[in-house]
Amino acid sequence: MAGGRPAAGCCCFINNVRFPVLLLVTCSVAAMYSTILLFNLTSILDSEVEWRPVPGLDSLHGSSYKGFDRLKRELAELRKFLPKLSDTMNHKKMMRDIQFSHPLKNQRKIRKSTIVAQETFKGVTKPTSFRISRGLLYAAPGVGTFLGIFLSMLLSKRFGVRTFFGIFLALAALLTIVFLFVQKTNYYLLLLVRFLQGVVFSGVFPVMGNALVQWGPLKEQLIFLTTMLMFISVGPIVAWPVANYVHALEADMDLVYYVQAIILAFLCVIWSIFYRDRPQTHPWVSGVELNRIVAGKVQELQCNRAHSDSYSSLLKSLSAWSIWTSLFGLFSATAFFVTYLPSLLASPDVFFVQGLGIHGTIPFQLLPISCAIFGSLNLMFKPSTKIIRILNTVAFSIAAILIVSIPFVAFLQTKPGLMSILLLSMIPFGLAIVCGFARSLTVVGRVFAEQIVTMAAIPFGLAFAVVPLMVAFTVGENKLAEWTKVVMFVFFILAAAAVEFAVFGRGRSPSWSESSWDPLVASTKMQSLALIDFNQDECGLYELRRIEPTKK
Repeated sequence: MAGGRPAAGCCCFINNVRFPVLLLVTCSVAAMYSTILLFNLTSILDSEVEWRPVPGLDSLHGSSYKGFDRLKRELAELRKFLPKLSDTMNHKKMMRDIQFSHPLKNQRKIRKSTIVAQETFKGVTKPTSFRISRGLLYAAPGVGTFLGIFLSMLLSKRFGVRTFFGIFLALAALLTIVFLFVQKTNYYLLLLVRFLQGVVFSGVFPVMGNALVQWGPLKEQLIFLTTMLMFISVGPIVAWPVANYVHALEADMDLVYYVQAIILAFLCVIWSIFYRDRPQTHPWVSGVELNRIVAGKVQELQCNRAHSDSYSSLLKSLSAWSIWTSLFGLFSATAFFVTYLPSLLASPDVFFVQGLGIHGTIPFQLLPISCAIFGSLNLMFKPSTKIIRILNTVAFSIAAILIVSIPFVAFLQTKPGLMSILLLSMIPFGLAIVCGFARSLTVVGRVFAEQIVTMAAIPFGLAFAVVPLMVAFTVGENKLAEWTKVVMFVFFILAAAAVEFAVFGRGRSPSWSESSWDPLVASTKMQSLALIDFNQDECGLYELRRIEPTKK
């Protein structure tokens, strides 16, 4: 018995059950996230998939990594269309250039000619409609998340987080299997499944909000929030190398989705067994740990459960909007990388196709380490408004500069330089998270942090919808000049987010949340039982008082 409650679980979890819960939440969210980003890579690697992120990727199919075989195939395809292109190019001159010029230039000329031929002879008389179709397909998960959050909020409130998210994990596994049967057949069915995957993914935000407020002690809430936000790194770092490995083995790419479905089903089972909406109902949580979790928020947590105007208060708060704006900036940069970085690397001007699934994860590899480093430095600063504004603005500004420099470094045709800038591009967001807007969220929101995190689905959905639509109307041949416009768009989003938070960001609680709980209580020993709500059985100490002495 520990602190008045029996320790039913493993001895290594005594007084620390909240950390396995945090790990389970993070892994489940990352697995759900993988369902919407796998297609962004497999659509490039799989030769049978028709709708790819951008035009100009057809030359990577089949023998894409076999050099001479690819060149022969493209030459044969080009010769088939040359008679029909005689009005626009000199046949003999082009063939002479192809045969005797530099091999890399040959490939680029062939690729460009193939693209022209495809655009000419596939009857693309309405390029705008094709661009809209392509953009909608890759924006569908974002639209689904944006609209689905309202359904997720309703279901989580009615059935509880444990039940509703367990069902959503099962649905995600089912949709992954259904996806296999529609990705190569019907566009509209594929669009519908992608939209539904976004709807299901929207459920992760109420889960993150619930885990933050219910399971995170006041002194550890920033750790909880930072860890859960790392799903943006864990998802691609785990999923894309697996897809790359399957492709390297020349196995069927469908195997990747079967693995994904099995992982989701396994997490669904573990989630249903282990997770609880509140630590008070978890059999493994001891009284000592429960006291630590609820210290400083017991009475107010009960009081605020009855508040029906919490969302209206948030929507009127500029400090809450500054947090969502910063999240929109972070998710916009994330959407650019996880949706289109493999396509950019496969551009004829870059052509880093060997290990495409590994190279695509480079921006995310150091983000968790960055959060850990800045988190340790975070102890040096008190969460004042001035400090939080400055550090968040600096972080977003550096990230914007690094991202906008990617195509310019790529123009230099130096692989180490491009890999270095990609590796550094997401590091500043670690500073923004642990010292900027995420720290502001835990200070400003307090008990309302659950609603703020839940509503983060809206900036996520907008980012993952706006960026694909922007790319659809900007990138026509997968050239670096076109990608420069895209990164400039992301640059302006990050700059606007930095300026907005610099003006409206807060490091102190606003009036509507200031009294929601007392952070000072978390750092002091309990002097009385006034913190315990005996009627609601909020703490293990109440149980301790009820337990009768064991009769010998």
